[in-house]
Amino acid sequence: MEMRLTSKEKPVAFFSAAYIGLFLIYSIIIRNYEFVYYMAVLVLFFILIFAYQRSLNFSLGLLWALSTWGLLHVAGGNIPINGSVLYNLWLLPFLKYDMAVHAYGFAVATFVGFALLEKQLKKPVKSPKLIVFLCLVIGMGFGALNELVEFLAVLFIPNTNVGGYMNTGFDLLFNFIGSFIAAVLLYIRRG
Repeated sequence: MEMRLTSKEKPVAFFSAAYIGLFLIYSIIIRNYEFVYYMAVLVLFFILIFAYQRSLNFSLGLLWALSTWGLLHVAGGNIPINGSVLYNLWLLPFLKYDMAVHAYGFAVATFVGFALLEKQLKKPVKSPKLIVFLCLVIGMGFGALNELVEFLAVLFIPNTNVGGYMNTGFDLLFNFIGSFIAAVLLYIRRG
């Protein structure tokens, strides 16, 4: 597992490492152990992506989208606003920051699913609808994995800001919305 990044990929890696490092120090100072845990997951995530980038061959745009998602996530749980954190801010009467980050993040995850699936296909697929549906399901699978990571935080870290059943339901709904939007965009592009 050797990280050999191109000169265009290195800024994404440095940017990601910088914000993770800064927010990690901040999380430790304010004793936000939930986000120390999430940043450990994020570090593992980025190490795997950058270590296997030569075989994954994710586009530069996708790498930046993943890094942006990570930044939105750690900012959401650490930046104080109105006596709470950014994740609890209502952007619109029907849309919290948390919901927007879930929609964005799992749209990106759906594009990751497409990039992974497309690389494995040996010949052109006759039904782009099938590929797009599989990408939607992959994005939703990543969303379910995310909810499992949050569930583990609730089990092992006292006083998390994860929320209850309604929060999980809204997370899954906005994971789906993001994945669905990405799937529609993929269908338009491939259809």
